[in-house]
Amino acid sequence: MGKVRPALARRYAEALYDVLGTNEERDRALRLTQRVAEAWAADRDVRVVLGAPSMPVARRMEMLETLAGEALGHPLDYLATMILERRREGVFALLAEALEEVMDERKGLARVTVTTAAPMDDATRARVTAIAVRLAGGPAKVEEVVDAGLIGGLRLRVGDRLIDASLKGYLERIVEQVAAAPMNAPAVEG
Repeated sequence: MGKVRPALARRYAEALYDVLGTNEERDRALRLTQRVAEAWAADRDVRVVLGAPSMPVARRMEMLETLAGEALGHPLDYLATMILERRREGVFALLAEALEEVMDERKGLARVTVTTAAPMDDATRARVTAIAVRLAGGPAKVEEVVDAGLIGGLRLRVGDRLIDASLKGYLERIVEQVAAAPMNAPAVEG
């Protein structure tokens, strides 16, 4: 069970999205894949058992359905079986996130992550969301993350663009500028 690339999970998510007929089916598939991803992340034993080649695929599928809390149903059942047969179990950790990204993209929603040093109040959240929508060029799904390490300010990620307006980022840029400055200034005699 090697490291799984996010691009592989993305391809599986796109294929799954395309074969699911309705938004209700897609929402259900997302919910089930999220449950499996949570179990995968939380329990090493889950990872070991799902990755055990000595255990028949049918038994591992039963475990997946137990983790999901219900029968997977076709086509999610078919996809999960294919993942297990091809020994790509690590995809279960990434599939829900990839499927959610595909669903948002197909709805025309840009994904925006706002990272702040402390939780935002409602007024700040509204201003930041308005900026995010403007930068995204349309409707956006805004995810908030708190990282006290930023010290102050915020980081705004829209797709693959990053706007760093954090105090930590500002200080890092100053350190880089000082380090890159030429050291040929004359010494001051006292």
